[in-house]
Amino acid sequence: IQSAGELDVITRNSPTTYFYGRHGETGMEYELARRFADALGVELNLIVKGSVAETLQALENGRGDLAAAGLTRTRDRQKRFAFGPGYQKVQQQVVCRRGGTIPRDWEDLPDVELLVKAGTSYVERLQEIRQVVHDLEWRETASLSSEQILAKVWHGEVDCTVADSNI
Repeated sequence: IQSAGELDVITRNSPTTYFYGRHGETGMEYELARRFADALGVELNLIVKGSVAETLQALENGRGDLAAAGLTRTRDRQKRFAFGPGYQKVQQQVVCRRGGTIPRDWEDLPDVELLVKAGTSYVERLQEIRQVVHDLEWRETASLSSEQILAKVWHGEVDCTVADSNI
């Protein structure tokens, strides 16, 4: 990286990772990558992907030196990638519209319509829960972001979703 003079970081446009703010590029992951590049004395080159799945695929294909995209450490991902130290505690949460059907426990999840982002750690976790709650079903979408799915919940278009606590 230092001999090449640049750090290639794969990220995604998201309020919790990287975005254009009022004063230019910003976001938690961007700030960390920017400071790492500065510490190495190299230029930061961002490779922006549209989803977690695209980010992981690009990393797996060697398209960047590292990914800074709000990635959850899962068993499957730990088999495929080397993770750095954690810096933020984030929990997955079932998020439902106030006034609608709200599950109180895993066993109540089959009673709600769940929509989640495809290719995410949310799907992996739901698959684990399905080992206990066998009739658990959900729909996946690749075309919507977690934030867009949350908006669908808010508008009553879907009962619930799964989202990270920092979102």
